[in-house]
Amino acid sequence: MTPLGMPVWLLYFIPLALSYWSDKDYAIPALCAVILLFLAAGLVFSREGGVHISIAFIIRVAFGIVVIAVSSALQMAQRRRMQEEILHGS
Repeated sequence: MTPLGMPVWLLYFIPLALSYWSDKDYAIPALCAVILLFLAAGLVFSREGGVHISIAFIIRVAFGIVVIAVSSALQMAQRRRMQEEILHGS
């Protein structure tokens, strides 16, 4: 799928998960956008690896949807956590 393989894609979730504790509202959406850009850029290199372009495209779209879903869930959880901190004065 890529010269480095699917396990590297799973490493994209580490900074995304760590951004949950950031106080910046834009951290999670910005990281999501960067990950999606990396996935799109990797599509160019997939042709060199012998993977058919349609298969590589479908795999990247599916993984992109997962990244967007995880990012959305983290964003909602982060906002809820920040609201609770404001309410409890922590």
